[in-house]
Amino acid sequence: MFNKIKQLFSGNKTSSSKTSPTRHTGMVKYFSFRKGFGFIIDDATHNDVYVHHSGLIDKVRKGDKVEFAIDHNEQGMIAKDVKKVQKG
Repeated sequence: MFNKIKQLFSGNKTSSSKTSPTRHTGMVKYFSFRKGFGFIIDDATHNDVYVHHSGLIDKVRKGDKVEFAIDHNEQGMIAKDVKKVQKG
């Protein structure tokens, strides 16, 4: 138990999700506020990255240039902290 408490306070988290410390840029391929999700095309990899409305900082729409972090979990890549850089 002591080790778990030590990990919490030292910042070392044991979790199934991993967050990329680097920021990525990309373009919004699709986003539906009605459905609450969409996809961003990562500029570096050209991969589609899922984005849920809870991961948005700014309101986005198709064609917007964005900056974001990537969280990895058992289902794949999820964009979070999505900020609009330029309108599409």
